[in-house]
Amino acid sequence: MFRQFGHLLFSPTGRVSRKKIWLFAVAYVTVCFLAFMVDFANGFRAGENLPWWTITTRMMLFWPAVVINIKRYHDQGLAFYFALPLAAVELVYWAEALTKVGWGGSGTFVPSLYASPLVSLLILLIVAVQCAMLFLRRGNAGPNRFGAAP
Repeated sequence: MFRQFGHLLFSPTGRVSRKKIWLFAVAYVTVCFLAFMVDFANGFRAGENLPWWTITTRMMLFWPAVVINIKRYHDQGLAFYFALPLAAVELVYWAEALTKVGWGGSGTFVPSLYASPLVSLLILLIVAVQCAMLFLRRGNAGPNRFGAAP
């Protein structure tokens, strides 16, 4: 059982169904919410400091989330690189957050990448299209080049 769970979360081979990605998303949001509540209870205030528990949790869940996304795209017959834009948005957020506050920055975090309305709209569109493809689009019926149907 642990071997299957490890393969599900850490190996980018194979396919997953829409049901599994929805279950993963619910678990991800729940764990991140609990981490944020710990940050809030420990004195996190927006614009003053970073939510360290939340960032640490999201970093630990980054690879499993990428793997689940890759497997979901595999279920649709698509290659791994379709998962890269969503991962890139997360990595840019971390880089800016840690640079501005965590590693000798000014102490406040206002992500400059998202300051431009056009860039913010582009990021929103990327995330919306990615989520629609991951959560709503049907997978291939039967086996495809990435394995048997989940």
